[in-house]
Amino acid sequence: MRKITYDIIYTRRKKTLALVVEHDGSLTVRAPKKTSRQEIQRFVEQKRLWIQEKTRQHRLRKMLAPKLKFQPGEKFLYFGVRYKLQFTKKNSPDLVFRRQFVLAKENRGEAKRLFIDWYKQQAEKELFQRSSAYARKMGVEFKSLHITSAKHQLGSCTRRKTINFPWRLMMAPSFVVNYIVVHELAHLAFMNHSKNFWRKVGETYPTYKEAEQWLKSNGHLLNFE
Repeated sequence: MRKITYDIIYTRRKKTLALVVEHDGSLTVRAPKKTSRQEIQRFVEQKRLWIQEKTRQHRLRKMLAPKLKFQPGEKFLYFGVRYKLQFTKKNSPDLVFRRQFVLAKENRGEAKRLFIDWYKQQAEKELFQRSSAYARKMGVEFKSLHITSAKHQLGSCTRRKTINFPWRLMMAPSFVVNYIVVHELAHLAFMNHSKNFWRKVGETYPTYKEAEQWLKSNGHLLNFE
């Protein structure tokens, strides 16, 4: 029987355990602090059929996600909107965005790298600005912000007050980006997912559940394969 892998987050929950299938298909168990590993494992095994069905649904959504070929007319996500890619005969080494993506035809072979570089540039600017603004609003402070190439996590926060975001977050709608920013900044105050943590998220971003729902339904689209 195939082993089920999962992450455990210990919280101040009273008695119950909860399973969460993340937007990337990974599994998280939220458990009261004193719950034993054996009890968690039994709980996961009891939910095996449910987990298999949710995993199957995630794989199906991922399979249906369009595979990028970098062809003229193909559309690429930027803040949740799909913009066409057009080729030009002009000699330019850069990818240009003017309500559509424009790339020199001779650089088609470098299209993927150029797109990633472009997304990284936007992420460095946009995510720093948003993080700075929300940090002031939330009364927290981060020391540094890094843009990563993570394929599964959409954000992380370290005890050294470093926040990390993947460049592909730029593909998500603005309201989802804002939620991820607030989520990670809230960890500067609470390095867990306790009630206090979610209270701080909710006070800053009351519609965060809408963003979470979007990620559950569309998170598989935030890929660049």
